[in-house]
Amino acid sequence: MSHGDKELKIINMVRQHFCSADKYGFSIEDIQKMESILDLAVPNSESSKFPDFVFKGGFIEHFQVTSSKETRKGAEYLKLKSGYNAKVTDIKSKIVSGEITDSASLDFKYPSHSYSDFKKSFLKNWESHISSLRKYRVDCKTGIFFIQYSDFALEMMEDIYRDVKSGFQMPIRDAQHHQDYRLSRDREMLSFIANYQDELKYVIFVNSTVVELISLNHIDNMLKLMPWDFMVVARPFTIETNRFMPIRLSDE
Repeated sequence: MSHGDKELKIINMVRQHFCSADKYGFSIEDIQKMESILDLAVPNSESSKFPDFVFKGGFIEHFQVTSSKETRKGAEYLKLKSGYNAKVTDIKSKIVSGEITDSASLDFKYPSHSYSDFKKSFLKNWESHISSLRKYRVDCKTGIFFIQYSDFALEMMEDIYRDVKSGFQMPIRDAQHHQDYRLSRDREMLSFIANYQDELKYVIFVNSTVVELISLNHIDNMLKLMPWDFMVVARPFTIETNRFMPIRLSDE
C-alpha cells in the first residue's frame, strides 16, 4: 500500500486525462469535486500505512488487479513480464556500450488469463483494502478506491442475442464490443461494489486505454441502462517480440 513512483505516476495520468474520462453517475458538482480532489490529494505521510493518498475529508487507496494466476508472490503475469522487461533493458544497455554488436531478438509468451482469475484477484484485493479501511481511525466523508488493471488480456462482448431463437437474423443494432475489460460494463462486479456505498463514494478504474469514474450511489441506475450482460473472455495467447539492430556509424 505504499505510494511509490508507480502510484504517483498513475494518479498523475488520471489528472491529465480527467476531462476525457468516462464518468458514471456524476453531476456537474460531482465532476468539480472529483477534479478538486485529484488536484489536492497528497501522498500519505506514513507511506507504509493505509491509505495511499489523503485530502481534506477523504482518501484515495490504489491497488492493482490481474486476470492471470496469482501466487503468494503476486500475479504470475506481472512477475514474468518484469523479468522480460529487465532482459530487454539489459540488451539495450549492452548495445549502447558496444558489448552486443550483432542483431538480437527476445520473445515473451504471455501466460494464460481468465475472467475467473480476474474475479478472484478483484475480490481478494477489494476485501483486503476494505479490511484496512475499517481499521482506519479517521472520519472520512469521501472514500475512493482506485483500481488498476493493466494486463490488456480480457475483452467484452454484449450478449444481445442470448434470448433470440437460433437460426434467425435480428440486425437491429450491433452489440457493444470492448477490446479491454471495462468495469462499467460488468454487472456482477458493479453489483458487488454497490454493497459498499456506505463506506466508499467513488471508484476510479483504469485499464490500458480508458479511465472510468463511477459513483457508487448511482450504480443501480447504471444497471438499469444495461439490458444485456456482457461476455468476458480472454483473448488468445500472444507473443511479444523485441528485435534489436545495432547501428554502425561511419568513423568519417
